[in-house]
Amino acid sequence: MLAFAVKAQNVTLDELIDLKKHDLAYVEEYLTNKGWTYFGNGDISQTLFAYNKGHDSDKAESFISYFPSLLSDNALMVEIQIHNPNKYTSYLNRIKSFGCKLIDSYTKNKEIVKIYQGATTTFMIRVYTKYEYFSTTTLYEITIVSNEIYDLTQIRKQK
Repeated sequence: MLAFAVKAQNVTLDELIDLKKHDLAYVEEYLTNKGWTYFGNGDISQTLFAYNKGHDSDKAESFISYFPSLLSDNALMVEIQIHNPNKYTSYLNRIKSFGCKLIDSYTKNKEIVKIYQGATTTFMIRVYTKYEYFSTTTLYEITIVSNEIYDLTQIRKQK
C-alpha cells in the first residue's frame, strides 16, 4: 500500500462521504467506472478497492476500504489511504470547511491520530510512517463514520 500521485487519485472527500450512503454493488460499480479495481476482502466485514495497483505486487497509489452495515444497505464506515501530503491537506481542509471541530488528538503506536467531528459525521485521521526496503513513506488514512457509530466505539473502549 504505497506510492500516490495527487493527479491520479480521483475520488474527492465529498464522493467518499456519498459512497458511505450506498450499498456495496453501487460502490463497486462507481469505483470501477472511475478506474479503481476490486482488491479483495480484508476480512469478513471489509471490502478493498485499489487505484492504479501494480500487476506484480499489492502496491497501489491509493486504497479505499468499505465496511458494510449488517443492518442496512449503506456502510458503517469508508476509509481511504493516501500517500501524497498535498491530497491529505486537501481532504483536511475540506473536513474543516464542513465546520468539523478537532475533538481529540494523540499519538499511539508511533502514529498521530486526530478526530474531527461535525453535526452528523466523524472523521478519524491516522498519520504514520511505513518502513520498507530501506526507505520510509508517510501514509494518511481518513476514516468516515457517523457520530453514532463513533460514539458507540468510544463507549466500548471505556468499558
